[in-house]
Amino acid sequence: MIERSSVVTRNDDLVTAPLGAELAMMDVDSGTYYVLDDVASFIWSRISGAVRVADLLEELEGRYEVTRDECERDVLGLLRRMQEKGAVRVVG
Repeated sequence: MIERSSVVTRNDDLVTAPLGAELAMMDVDSGTYYVLDDVASFIWSRISGAVRVADLLEELEGRYEVTRDECERDVLGLLRRMQEKGAVRVVG
């Protein structure tokens, strides 16, 4: 399970394409595709290498008008869903 202290990275095997401020992603093996909004697209770009979740949360809190609790709840939820789908993995 992804926690604040986890280090995560993305699965670069997914095919991605920009759609304005959004990002379309496709898992070629399963044929499943997803569309990420601008915030999720930003998170995807930030986890191109290994990133500590706490550092990502701090950066997002400074970038967007969001409370710490709201940011943590939303981002951990997104990362956990992405992990379930095989798009994100914990590396540390």
